[in-house]
Amino acid sequence: SVAGVISGTPTATSTSNFTVQATDSSNPHQVSNAKLSIVVTNTLPVCAYVNDNVSGQNYAEGYRVGPGDAAAYVGFYATNGFGLGPSNVNGGLGATRDSQGDLYVSDSASHNITHFTISKTTCSLTLDPTLYPAGGTGFSSGDGLAITPDGSSMFVGSTGDNHIYSHTIAANGSLGSAFTEVSATDSPGFIQVSPNGKTLVVSYFHTKQVCAYPISGGHLGAPNCQSTASEPVDVSIDPASACVYVGEENVGAAEVAAATLTAGVLGTPTDYDP
Repeated sequence: SVAGVISGTPTATSTSNFTVQATDSSNPHQVSNAKLSIVVTNTLPVCAYVNDNVSGQNYAEGYRVGPGDAAAYVGFYATNGFGLGPSNVNGGLGATRDSQGDLYVSDSASHNITHFTISKTTCSLTLDPTLYPAGGTGFSSGDGLAITPDGSSMFVGSTGDNHIYSHTIAANGSLGSAFTEVSATDSPGFIQVSPNGKTLVVSYFHTKQVCAYPISGGHLGAPNCQSTASEPVDVSIDPASACVYVGEENVGAAEVAAATLTAGVLGTPTDYDP
């Protein structure tokens, strides 16, 4: 560019050689040339996974997108637990990953969390055979999974018994025992940790509430909650941890509510019709 910035997306592992020429504003102009090179040693793909809630057996399905490539199907990987079948909308929805190459999938019928390690080059999965109880009981459990940005803690929203549990995460990706953080009066439908790691935001469908729980030392503090105009069905937090967006279900129509998040405190939501 005119400003001297070299930018672009590498599409292959290779060495690119080029010459940079600088000309000053003196009269006559002074010119200097420099030969440079950029070495691209690795181009890692983007890996994405879906919790496929199949009756009798849960699966994780993987997809890979490389630089300049279309999405490619990686494979179908059985978890350690069982699903309730696709007709149960609350079952087997949880799947989350950390930045270290670990994938976690909730098994709705057997109340376990399955841990996989991810190949960063092929996106294939390796199963950890250990059973990690999610903590919940009841008809469906462990639906919502959320990991702190530092990868040290996981939170589980259990729709089976209306609890939120926490687990420590070891360096090898294994989970500690479930610890009861919250006993709620409604099912914690969707949960997400803020990008700064300081807040867990949870939606409660039947009571039409969104709550923010402060995180300290891997545990949750007392929440502050706001009411939504309609049933909240999804939660998203902006990268700056300053705004919370809530998808709402309103008699077949979709709405989005936006609320500020200031020092872990939710502001009054504002509804927007698409």
